[in-house]
Amino acid sequence: MTSNRPAILAGRASLWALSWGLCAGAAEAAWHLHRWSLPTQLGSASGFFARSVLYGVGFHLLWLLLALGAVGVLPPLRRRILGERGVPTDTLALAALVAGFVGLHGFVFWRVGHHINAPWSSPVLLGGILAVAVISGAAGVGTAVALRPVDARLRRLWAVPLALGLLLFAAVPASLRSTRGEGPESRVLLITLDTFRADRVSALGGPVPTPTLDGLAGRGVIFEQAVAQAPITCPAHLSILSGTSPATHGVFANGTVIPADLPLLQEVFGAAGVPTAGFVAGYPVTSRFGFDRGFAVFDDDFGDGLGDHRLTVRRLVDQFVYARGAPRERTADQVLDRAIPWLEHNAGGGFFAWVHLFDPHGPYVAPAPFGESLAGPLPGPVEGPDMPHYWPVRQRAVADPGYWIQRYDEEIAYTDDRLGALLAVLDAAGVLEDTLVAVIADHGESLDEHEYYFDHGLHLYDASLRVPLILAGPGIEEGGRVPCQVRGMDLAPTVLDLAGLATPGTMEGDSLRPLWEEGCPGSGLRFSLAATVEPPWLDDPGAELGLRSDGDARFKFVQHRRSDDQLFDLIADPDEVDDIADVRIDIASWMRDSLGTLTSGMDTEAPTLTEDVEAQLRALGYITDGPRAPTGDDDSAGDPGAP
Repeated sequence: MTSNRPAILAGRASLWALSWGLCAGAAEAAWHLHRWSLPTQLGSASGFFARSVLYGVGFHLLWLLLALGAVGVLPPLRRRILGERGVPTDTLALAALVAGFVGLHGFVFWRVGHHINAPWSSPVLLGGILAVAVISGAAGVGTAVALRPVDARLRRLWAVPLALGLLLFAAVPASLRSTRGEGPESRVLLITLDTFRADRVSALGGPVPTPTLDGLAGRGVIFEQAVAQAPITCPAHLSILSGTSPATHGVFANGTVIPADLPLLQEVFGAAGVPTAGFVAGYPVTSRFGFDRGFAVFDDDFGDGLGDHRLTVRRLVDQFVYARGAPRERTADQVLDRAIPWLEHNAGGGFFAWVHLFDPHGPYVAPAPFGESLAGPLPGPVEGPDMPHYWPVRQRAVADPGYWIQRYDEEIAYTDDRLGALLAVLDAAGVLEDTLVAVIADHGESLDEHEYYFDHGLHLYDASLRVPLILAGPGIEEGGRVPCQVRGMDLAPTVLDLAGLATPGTMEGDSLRPLWEEGCPGSGLRFSLAATVEPPWLDDPGAELGLRSDGDARFKFVQHRRSDDQLFDLIADPDEVDDIADVRIDIASWMRDSLGTLTSGMDTEAPTLTEDVEAQLRALGYITDGPRAPTGDDDSAGDPGAP
């Protein structure tokens, strides 16, 4: 019996680990499925459940082996604590499992949950890990001492967690609930296009066909002078969803957690009982920064396994082997793979869905057949303008603006095609005509204007601020064109107006319905405020602020932090080449005073980034260690990076 004791110990310990691992994995999967409302996609939910269970079992087996190894190499200590006659097999197995379980989850809680960005040399982190080790060791010893007198009763107790795990495994997938609500049958599909210039829509004079956007404009209304509130993803999207300007919501840079007390568009629909879902393609608008708020379903998974990043095991693994290579964006096809099943499930009732597509963001590599393969030799010349630092080396070496403008247009064509596939789902369900479809870009892209190449974020020129905005659906006239200036922050109040829902008092934007029903007003004093902030890793960060006059949107004023202010006449000078601030002193002074009033007391400092956020944003090009590109009249130096 003694010679077989190690084998018996290993066998019974494995049963304990398998049973508890299955139970823990099933419990965590059930919790996430309940909170996430993923059950609308049954196949994906079942796969997520199965992977969670496998992760749990594997994790507990690993830590059991480590715990048993520690017990095996410390027999003198074990005898001193537990007595000369040793410990019965089941008691030792359970004690080792308890120690491993406490140590594992204590470590994950302390490292991943509370000190995810702390360096390993941090005294607080090391002290916490040491405390976890001591507590888990004490838990194991305490378990062995306490259960030694009743060891004979433990031999079948491993079946208890096994039974619980199997019950969850069988019951949860079978009881996946629908997210169809009991509220009004408002159908709203909000599509935000990242880094999509207004002049790339062929209905607005674009150089490549965009049949989906053109068709949508043909059965709805297109706005010819829509402008973003920021040339950066996070603040621009927040203005779209909150109906507020940066002066109000206070977010000027990526990597910022959005204000928790600011009502968002999806929250209004959710409060009315309408099922809500968000499917995003880029890191700056993930749940990490609060953009999941108000969504019953929010999909920001950039890996292959749906929901894996939410699991304790995956989060721990990411800390060591995955963080630097983690995907930070995904293609339109990957987003649609997640969004389409949800839309098919909910098309029969009301819904609010947000679909975010990131593809036009650099570097520009559209999939076939839209983009040519970059696997082979790339064209020259190698000498030319500085390309964005975050691009792969092979692409960055190609400094031919014409080549990359063509690649950008291929991304535009691909994005338009995928929009067609998304709308086809609603058409097949027979609800497209009854669905309010709103398409807007968060910001544009400077292709070569002002010697700012294939980037956005540091300048407030219209290449980065003018965006497409199209509305189609119930209550919207067909074939309408609105020539006057509108703002990204006007979209949320417009959608709520068309859906018959009350607009929160915090929203500063205006419903755009009067513009296509009654026409544009004359020139007025309502301004469109735009802002961008210099990167927080530079000395003395601050904001660049801009205003456009209302009505004919003729004048644009830009206030620089370290150079002279600028004033442009956008009718006479749409390319913003001639600064007339010294010529139209009256207009410049008027707009400067108005800007000061709008931004009085506004905090324009950039946020302090944690290590993991900085690493993610750096990989996407939102952070650079290079010199800052100057603003104002001289735009020729350095590579500013790409917010």
